[in-house]
Amino acid sequence: MKRKAERILYDIMLVAAFAGTIFYEILTPIYSDDMSYMQVVAKAQGIGDLFRQEAEQYLGWTGRSVAHLMMRFQMYFFGLNRGVFNVVAAAVSLCLFLLMMRLVHKEEKRDPRLFALIVCVFWLYGVKLGQTVFWMTGAFNYLFTTTIILGFFALCYRWFGIEQADGGVDGPERTAGGVGQANESLKQADVRAAGKAGRSGEIGRADASAKGSEGDRVNWLRVACLVLVGILAGWCNENSSGGAVLFALILVLYPLWEKRRNGRTCGTMPLRTAALIGVSLGFLMQLLSPGNRSRTALITESHEGLMLYAARFLKILASVESLFLPLLLAALFLLLLARKQGMAWLHPKMRNALLFLLLFLATCGCLILAPDPQPRVYFAPGIFLIIACAQLYEAVIWEGKAETVRSSGTDGAVLSEADGRRERQEPEADQDGEADGRERGQKPKADRDSEEGSGSGSPAGHVNRKVPLAGEGVLLAAVRDFVILALLVVFVFRYCEEGGNLARIYREEQTRYALLEAGRGYDTVYAPLLPEQFDSPYSMAYEVDLETEWTAFPNMQMGGFYDIPVLVGVPFDAYDEYAEDPFRDE
Repeated sequence: MKRKAERILYDIMLVAAFAGTIFYEILTPIYSDDMSYMQVVAKAQGIGDLFRQEAEQYLGWTGRSVAHLMMRFQMYFFGLNRGVFNVVAAAVSLCLFLLMMRLVHKEEKRDPRLFALIVCVFWLYGVKLGQTVFWMTGAFNYLFTTTIILGFFALCYRWFGIEQADGGVDGPERTAGGVGQANESLKQADVRAAGKAGRSGEIGRADASAKGSEGDRVNWLRVACLVLVGILAGWCNENSSGGAVLFALILVLYPLWEKRRNGRTCGTMPLRTAALIGVSLGFLMQLLSPGNRSRTALITESHEGLMLYAARFLKILASVESLFLPLLLAALFLLLLARKQGMAWLHPKMRNALLFLLLFLATCGCLILAPDPQPRVYFAPGIFLIIACAQLYEAVIWEGKAETVRSSGTDGAVLSEADGRRERQEPEADQDGEADGRERGQKPKADRDSEEGSGSGSPAGHVNRKVPLAGEGVLLAAVRDFVILALLVVFVFRYCEEGGNLARIYREEQTRYALLEAGRGYDTVYAPLLPEQFDSPYSMAYEVDLETEWTAFPNMQMGGFYDIPVLVGVPFDAYDEYAEDPFRDE
């Protein structure tokens, strides 16, 4: 019954996550580059023109061709009508949450606590969601591309045999066809062996004698699919695609290290190599774009030589501190807690967490090569950090396992411990061979006594009861539930408050767009700026708002879209004197 209720709760959370996103999408109007790209796409006479336009942008401005082609197709078929985009963006955000769940090694696939944790942390600590999720152009550049990259990761985990519950970055050593699973009996034997060998991460992998060999037939269809998906993942975004290359490289190198260390061979090496080749090709295509060099040449910096990179490094540190400090502290706490509970560094859950922590650090650190990165480029690193935190959360023992004791006070046997991190405590010798009976599959004598007629009112000494482990287990279980509930409460308050701000911004923007539409053909139009009190982290309206100088970039951009040569922004409180006659012919 409890499991069924959790599944129902999980399904409700899926619907709520989709609805929450689409509501904010509906409250987001078009902004900035949406208008510029629409003007270009409107000139296309067919699908071929879209590719021609993207080729021109690849040569002259940027190499993010996958993101911009998706955006061009959206605008070509649906224009700036956000109706279809709102649904698609909400669906993609839900896919992002599910992929984050998939990339966490866990025992329960439909865990409502973990899903609530991921969604709340994403909404509360996701990087510039107004620019990366709700802004149309930004969503294609960050939300959609990050989802493609996580999809590539999930595909690798699935086809390389790296299971959610018990896999590591190495997966099964030798599998038929390069993708088959190891012999089940060997897998179970390995599970038992890993529990006694320090939990070194060998769970879920078969012995080297498992069927299959490196010479088995390769599944070329999957090889081709991995190359294709890898190219898309590598051609998405400069720093996040670089993280995808590092991910694929680690999946290739780790089995080689394992082979050198203990002689195991990896049967999925052809697939791993294909993934690395594909993502590297896509990344090179993006990196070698002539447009990247042209755009970089327009940016001037005040330092040169080593001081230039020192200044960039300090900017990265400042950005990481402002964007990720709470998550970094949470990851550090969970890491220390898992280690104190006895989790080995090579345990699959620990390795997975460390892998995504490494991806976070690498995708942040590589920005030292960029002259002046925008804060929104930290979106994908933030997703990697959230996955690492979720994995460490899953790795910690939050609940003390129950132990069977005699109500008379005699020492009972600890029947189970979490994750096998502690050796099971066998009963004392005076329990008449109870341990031997347990090994033969018989129930302990105390359990048999309980079942033979001792109810809740039976005499002491013949009744067993389940009691939680005292102290640490109870405290950690309370902390776990409190953290989830606290995040939910903060999220609900934040969502309602910022939703009100988005609704007010939407109202003001729609009023201003109606004014600009009516001002087509006039030489000069005076338009109000947005009221200062409605600024929200879930909107980029204030980032691209009009300015009082008509030569400012936002004014030129918006004026060009509405065919207004001179567009002047007027402070909201001072607009009354222009309200009756905002249009001028000069």
